[in-house]
Amino acid sequence: MSVSDILCDIIGITEGGEQFDNRRTPKKLRKALDLTQQEFADKLKVSRSNIATYEVGKNNPADAVINLICREFNVSEGWLRTGEGEMFVKQTEDDELAMVFSAVAASDDDLIKRIIRAYWKLDDKEKAAVRKLIDGFTPASSGPAARSSPPLIHLLLRMRPAPRRSSRPSLSTGRFFLRR
Repeated sequence: MSVSDILCDIIGITEGGEQFDNRRTPKKLRKALDLTQQEFADKLKVSRSNIATYEVGKNNPADAVINLICREFNVSEGWLRTGEGEMFVKQTEDDELAMVFSAVAASDDDLIKRIIRAYWKLDDKEKAAVRKLIDGFTPASSGPAARSSPPLIHLLLRMRPAPRRSSRPSLSTGRFFLRR
């Protein structure tokens, strides 16, 4: 590393000569994940005030917090530190599926677990009908644009129990909804 590279790192100037404002990346990430400061802090097990100080530039996140953000949200460390490159680490569909199953297994969401078990027990014709229904709800995930959007795991992170209206969940009164 040259002396000029070290000086650029110290004063926050990127290779193109622009000054990099690292306050933008934590806030930009949080907004991309559609999380409030409190929700973001809760996922990282830090205080909301810490998140606020990172976003206004009063403090920089420690390396441990940066590593935690990258691991928890599948974020590129290079992007988080410099703002360059893709925000999210590109994953294969198998890697993303493994993350989803890991999150489901670790959650206390019995409904999603029952849905997965029930689907697994269906015959091929019934599974095809379910796939057709689901394809109507979800966009096709192909091409570079789909890979740079927040991974599916972030939709799972945004799910929360809905207020109970009846003892039986239905499509019209679903037990879960996405936070905005």
